[in-house]
Amino acid sequence: MKNIILPFLLLSIPVLLSAQGSSKTFRWGITFNPNLSHQFIVNDGTGTPEFEELLNEIEVFRFGYAVQSYVEWNLDESFALQLGLGYKRNGSATKRSELLFPDLINPNPSPNPVSGQETRTVFTRNNVEIPLNLVFRPWKRVMVSVGTSGLIVLSGGQELLIYDSDGNVSSTDISAGNPELNSFDVTLNFGIGATVFSINQKEVFVQPLFQLGLFNVYEPVPLNRKNYNIGLTVGLRI
Repeated sequence: MKNIILPFLLLSIPVLLSAQGSSKTFRWGITFNPNLSHQFIVNDGTGTPEFEELLNEIEVFRFGYAVQSYVEWNLDESFALQLGLGYKRNGSATKRSELLFPDLINPNPSPNPVSGQETRTVFTRNNVEIPLNLVFRPWKRVMVSVGTSGLIVLSGGQELLIYDSDGNVSSTDISAGNPELNSFDVTLNFGIGATVFSINQKEVFVQPLFQLGLFNVYEPVPLNRKNYNIGLTVGLRI
């Protein structure tokens, strides 16, 4: 329920702010961005190279999403600034693999698997996202956006999934045994999109979007992670 109420409250703020401005100068919109989220390993120079290689090999994408509301300030016919507020869920996962002894902390685990069992780890972050983007419209229906987002991390953690030979899945929260999440991140944003259709100055648009996190996911550790995601934004501009 909290993950439903929070986005609703965040989305309402830019809408109320935009209502105070001129409709010719200010417009508002809402967006939904389903995406594939991934993390890559960052070695501070003290981590074991073999373990770094192993972690990079087992990292895979996982589904994430973002919902936002934004105010757009039209500077002229071609350029605009967009300031938004919303909720973002991202993270990553590891490949499903045989459960080995002792565990993946050892870069050379025992080749004797636990019969019929496989595991994967899922990483999750829940964030407030505050994007600021410059939008360029070289043609009426085409847009190019570049900018940045501030991410305030609300919560997150790691979950270990265990699959048995009968197809049953059990989960265990393993966040307590892992490094603390950083409370803030900054992303670089880049997207190219187009208006699908418009009626009475109301526009529906789509935009492939790439975001790269600049800060490490965790507090300082030898092998850290940075996040990025690739998604498709669907939006309504009014």
